[in-house]
Amino acid sequence: MRTKTDSFPSEIFTLTDYRSMFDLSDDDLVRILFNYPAGLSSFNAEMCARQGKVVSGDPLYRLTPLEMSQQADDKIQQLAAELNPMGMSVQSADKKARADRLYTGTQAIQQFLSDYSLGRSEKRYQFMQLPTLPFQGFAFDIALCLHGLFHDDQHAMTALLELCRVAREVRIFPLPSDQGKVTTKVGPLLLDLQQRQYGVEIREVPYQLQKGHNAMLRVWAKKCMVNS
Repeated sequence: MRTKTDSFPSEIFTLTDYRSMFDLSDDDLVRILFNYPAGLSSFNAEMCARQGKVVSGDPLYRLTPLEMSQQADDKIQQLAAELNPMGMSVQSADKKARADRLYTGTQAIQQFLSDYSLGRSEKRYQFMQLPTLPFQGFAFDIALCLHGLFHDDQHAMTALLELCRVAREVRIFPLPSDQGKVTTKVGPLLLDLQQRQYGVEIREVPYQLQKGHNAMLRVWAKKCMVNS
């Protein structure tokens, strides 16, 4: 099972990461996808290279290409500092793992950056922020949402329902965990979704951000509920 430490910036992910985090099959990758918040992930760029259909949303995408270039430089420096803290004594195996993560993260950022200007013009990268998304109902087959949704208990359901409005299926990773188990605060939310006629599933995936954080939530509409 692949593990990323807390020190690895959570918004930097590759297509390989997305496949593991969201349990994406080859069939899933030919569907119309939405990912949020996308950050400096190379997922969209990699999907575009293989003729995939993805729209990535993030408040960060208000930045111009020049501003994003500076953001990317800052993030690479942050990544290097976090993975190679000064004065820290590490084993050679751990040192190699850190070097590998630094290389992978830097490559992902550079791939995103090289695609950002074109992607903005093609509306593959769009500025937006939950709980309001600028799409018609069921504009996407699958929405992929990375962390953070459950950090705000008061607005989690509102944001989740908005994702369910724009996509036939929603996948959220990771679910909040307490000592390796999904926290009890997820239960009332799942019950609410079921009462609203949504199907729900908690699935273990072959990826964890930290120990015990390897659960993904799937939500799908049991009936057609297209809204404009």
